[in-house]
Amino acid sequence: MKTLLASLCLMSGLGLAQPKPTCGFDVEVTQVKPGGVVWVLLFDDTGTFPTKRDKANRRVDVVPNGDTLQVAFEGLTCGAEYAVAVVHDENGNGKLDTGLFRIPREGLGSSRNARGFMGPPSFADAKVTAAPGRTAVPIKLNY
Repeated sequence: MKTLLASLCLMSGLGLAQPKPTCGFDVEVTQVKPGGVVWVLLFDDTGTFPTKRDKANRRVDVVPNGDTLQVAFEGLTCGAEYAVAVVHDENGNGKLDTGLFRIPREGLGSSRNARGFMGPPSFADAKVTAAPGRTAVPIKLNY
């Protein structure tokens, strides 16, 4: 009886495992002005969001063609928290241009449309949890 029970337990764990769910984000950026390049940046680290674009987990550069653009991020860890930052490098010089007091002169946005006070938004305000399937992440650019 013990052998039969052990065999059934072993067999139940082999070949019957449920496939891992897949998770992804569908980012839709609205109110995009024409020209330049839009950087869509995915972060999973509170220390690098959103100011260190070279530290983003993933980066997609899009040349705007209309006032809305869409980017998909695939293969995310389900249950993990991420934040998305969007920068519109309007003049294509490869950096975010700022003016007096380092106030941005180009378009910015982040997931959950989080906005910072006297600085960038926090990861906590912008974080989105990757759920099984597709998660819509709408972002409105602010100029």
